[in-house]
Amino acid sequence: MKKYQFLLSLALCALLIVGPAAAQAPADVPAKEEPVKEEKAKSPRPLKNTIAVILAGAAAGAGLGAGISKNREKGAIFGAIAGGIAAVIYDRVTKNDPPGKI
Repeated sequence: MKKYQFLLSLALCALLIVGPAAAQAPADVPAKEEPVKEEKAKSPRPLKNTIAVILAGAAAGAGLGAGISKNREKGAIFGAIAGGIAAVIYDRVTKNDPPGKI
C-alpha cells in the first residue's frame, strides 16, 4: 500500500482541486429570474480539445510517475492512469465553459 500512497494522494489532490468548481449553489437560495432571451445554443467543446486535455493530463502524470518511482516503467503507467483520470474529471467539470477557456 505504501507504494501507491503517492498515486492515491495525487488522485485526492485532483479531486480537491476540481471539486469546488463543481459545487452548486445551496437549494435555499432562490435563483434570480431573468427575462427569457433567445440565445444561440452553446456548442460543446470540440472533440480534439477534449482529447488534448486528457492526453496532456496523462502525459504529465506519466512524467511525474516515472520521475518519482524507483521502477520507472511501472511509475509511468500508474502516473498516466492517475493523470488521465484527473484530466477526464477536469474536462467534464469545465465542459460548459466558454470557448478559449481551458
